[in-house]
Amino acid sequence: LNKVSVQGIIWGVSTPQAIINDKVFTIGDSIEGAQILSIDKRGITLSYYGEVFDLPSPGQGAMRKDVK
Repeated sequence: LNKVSVQGIIWGVSTPQAIINDKVFTIGDSIEGAQILSIDKRGITLSYYGEVFDLPSPGQGAMRKDVK
């Protein structure tokens, strides 16, 4: 996930999008082996090798979600 840089979020539309590594992605797309699960105004949620991560909107750090 170190290679994934969220540069912007487009939300509040019928198809939310994220600008990541200079490309536009939507929910369900894959990047660097991770699948995008959701996109909202706070950032994106990815599934990466069985773990779920939140990548916040630009200017904030990444956090791992504890899934039970």
